[in-house]
Amino acid sequence: MSIITRRHEGSQLKDKFMGFGFPFYPKIVPIEYYKEKLLNSIKRFQITIVQAETGSGKTIYVPKIFYLSKLFKKIIISQTKRVATIGAAKFLSSSMNEKLGDLIGYSVRFENKSGIDTKIKFVTDGILFQKLINNFIFEKNTCIILDEFHERTINTDLLICMLKQILILRKDLKLIFMSASGNSFKLAEYFNKNIGKLDIPGSIFKINTFYTKFPQKDFIISLCATISKLHLQEDINAGFLIFFPGYKEILDCEKMLNFILKKEYNNFSIFKLHSNLPLHEQMILINLIILRHRKVILATNIAESSLTIKGIKFVLDCGLSKQKILNWKTGLDLYKISPISKSEAKQRSGRAGRNSNGKCFRLFTYLEYSRFLNYPRPEIQRSELSSLFLHILTSNFSALFCLDFIDMPPSWLVKRSFENLFILGAINQKAKLTRTGKILTIYPIDIKLSRCIMESLKMKNEKIKLYVLLSCSMLSLNHDFHKLNTQTAISNNCQNQNLHNTNEECYILATILKKFVNIKKNSNKRYWCNHQKFDFNILKLAFNISKQLIEINKISRNHFHLDQKDILNLQGTLDGFRYCFTSGFFQNSGRIFGETGNLQIISSGILVNINKFIKNKLKRRILILFHELIILQRISVRGLTSTNTSWLLYFGEKIFY
Repeated sequence: MSIITRRHEGSQLKDKFMGFGFPFYPKIVPIEYYKEKLLNSIKRFQITIVQAETGSGKTIYVPKIFYLSKLFKKIIISQTKRVATIGAAKFLSSSMNEKLGDLIGYSVRFENKSGIDTKIKFVTDGILFQKLINNFIFEKNTCIILDEFHERTINTDLLICMLKQILILRKDLKLIFMSASGNSFKLAEYFNKNIGKLDIPGSIFKINTFYTKFPQKDFIISLCATISKLHLQEDINAGFLIFFPGYKEILDCEKMLNFILKKEYNNFSIFKLHSNLPLHEQMILINLIILRHRKVILATNIAESSLTIKGIKFVLDCGLSKQKILNWKTGLDLYKISPISKSEAKQRSGRAGRNSNGKCFRLFTYLEYSRFLNYPRPEIQRSELSSLFLHILTSNFSALFCLDFIDMPPSWLVKRSFENLFILGAINQKAKLTRTGKILTIYPIDIKLSRCIMESLKMKNEKIKLYVLLSCSMLSLNHDFHKLNTQTAISNNCQNQNLHNTNEECYILATILKKFVNIKKNSNKRYWCNHQKFDFNILKLAFNISKQLIEINKISRNHFHLDQKDILNLQGTLDGFRYCFTSGFFQNSGRIFGETGNLQIISSGILVNINKFIKNKLKRRILILFHELIILQRISVRGLTSTNTSWLLYFGEKIFY
């Protein structure tokens, strides 16, 4: 595979800094030279947009500049990723010689290191959204910074919408938008008022960008070939950061690299960086420095922005990401690998020039790159919005149709989302919250999973409640089940787990997590996971989620009366488990089709593949529920459990009659 140089990014930065009197690249970050301009803009305008390229130091040094200027009593910085939130807080506290959690703190899911006296607080956009829902009154002289707003998550769009209304009432509140590649013109048009804008050059180090001469049919093989070639040619202390669409592709590449290089070369170490890796391990990996040894990091888009990974000089980008999309015809959520945008490609290449000159190898042609969208499509225009609308209806911003989004979701998407809420019983025909809808908002997971847990609270059998909760904890993790290796592990270890008589994939997940929980010591848990070929980190995260859900159940169960009658001929724990899952996933139902044993989705008629082991176990079952629909090389479903006709008609009377 041949690679040619097509463009040099950062080559003009030297000329930009010559105006400051530096004959060479300065040692301090570019944002420092714009300190006065930044402060003047903040004093003059209520809203400021900081368009700063990667490596400019905006994430760390802008809050520090504001704090030292004593303009604000409190500074809140919103990030889209947990690892970036914690990493920024730790780096800033270290640079200012402050104890983390006192002056500088952070708040993410399952972890809060901040107090009443915390002046600079890093939070995820989800945490800030929850704060606005509960109480949108901020302290006087507060500054809110939305970092990496170009990613346009649902929470970010909703925050922008809500803050626009708050700024009308709070003239003392300051709002800062920061991004390396966001559409600042669109943002300025949205607020329709005088806005300050500051353009700051990026990294003081040069990044050479390379493209392939020809399109690549198999990006994993192309990546492995490029990594092998660079490993033999480049300095051994230069680390590699490789971007993949998902964890399955990371595992495939790791296996191939070990086969190609491990037999003859032992001077490299492969690490995996993804969202389900525990936070402390993510931070260790980011700060790890290995002398005379190659550091190779295989990462998802979690490493795309707001991160400085030490030792990285080479970035390899496949140009793909895995996205969740709502199908407008069937109303089903599905995951699909799609090309990234130009702004995302720019963010990825920027990881190479953080500490020194770097190179970015893009495994696609320049012609393919020219066809990429300039910015990623906003999540609010492609994802199911039931949970979003449910939270809006319960908040102080309940005037739903008066909200002015920066990009309005399509009308069909809004209709589908409200239709889904109505079918699940969360709202009535007048779009008013029902008792069921109010309870569903308490759970911090997908609305369908919340509905399953809520139904289990009506059962007398405590085992049903536990197994439904554990299964929902597993299913609420990232969609990529290869992170747990369940399909391989279930097939290989079924008899060892005493699961050979069970044909429910969801039930098996609950059983696996239950066995993990019952093991007392962490060391024993790790040994058991290694022996059974399970991922310890994934099970640990699922365990933390289950603990949170158990606490919520203690509050929710007071709103339900135990069902004393035999509901629709329920028999035993497994039947009760299936019944509860039918309450949430009756729309995701299918039937075993003919002799092939493939699954035909009832709502669309699409034929999908099922794991071979599960297929053999489900031969006697006709109606099947699934959790997710995946479109990769072929269409498949994950998270299977069986059901029967009477349960489907009972819960799905609004769509099946």
